[in-house]
Amino acid sequence: MKFQAIWTAATSILTLGSFIPYYRSIIAGTTIPHVFSWTIWSITTILAAAAQWAGGAGPGAYPTLFAGILTIGVGICALFQRNNVPVASSDVWAFLGALSAIPIWGLTQNPLWASLSLSVADAIAFWPTIHKCWSAPHSEPVSMYLILFCRNGASFFSLSERNLTTVLFPATMNLMIVVLLVVIEWRGRAATVKS
Repeated sequence: MKFQAIWTAATSILTLGSFIPYYRSIIAGTTIPHVFSWTIWSITTILAAAAQWAGGAGPGAYPTLFAGILTIGVGICALFQRNNVPVASSDVWAFLGALSAIPIWGLTQNPLWASLSLSVADAIAFWPTIHKCWSAPHSEPVSMYLILFCRNGASFFSLSERNLTTVLFPATMNLMIVVLLVVIEWRGRAATVKS
C-alpha cells in the first residue's frame, strides 16, 4: 500500500509538472490547444478515472482524476482560443466519433467496456491535435507529452489492481502520444529543411 501511495504521489507530481509549463505556454501564446481534442480529453479522462476506480484501481485512479481536472482547464483555454486553430471537416468527424463512443459507459455499466470505449474516444480525439501539428508542428510542446508518457508509465505502479480495465486507458494514451510525437518530430524536421 505504501508503495502504491508513493507512485500515486509521483504520478500526480508528474501530472502537475506536465501541465504547469503547458498552461504557461498557452498564456504566452506559443501553444494553442485544439478545442475538440481537449474537450473530449476532459470528458474521457474524468470518466476513465471513474472506470479505473470501478475496476479496482483504488487510489491509483486519483492521478487520472487530477489530470482530468487539469485537462478541463486546458479545454476552457482552448475554447477561448478556438478562433486561432483552423477546424477541418475531419476534425469535426473525429470530434463526433469520439463523442459517440463516450455513452457506452452509461449504457453498459461495465467498467471494462467503459475503459475500452473511453480509450477509443481518447485515441480518436488525438486526431484534431495531430492534424493541427501536421501543419504547425511547433504548436504543441514536446516536453508536455514526454512527461505525460512517463506519467502514464508511472501510473501503472500506483494502481491497486492491474487489469485491462485499469491499464487500457493510460496504455492507449501512451500509444497515441508516441504517434503525436512522431508527427511533431517528422513534420518539424520537414519544416526546418524547407526554411
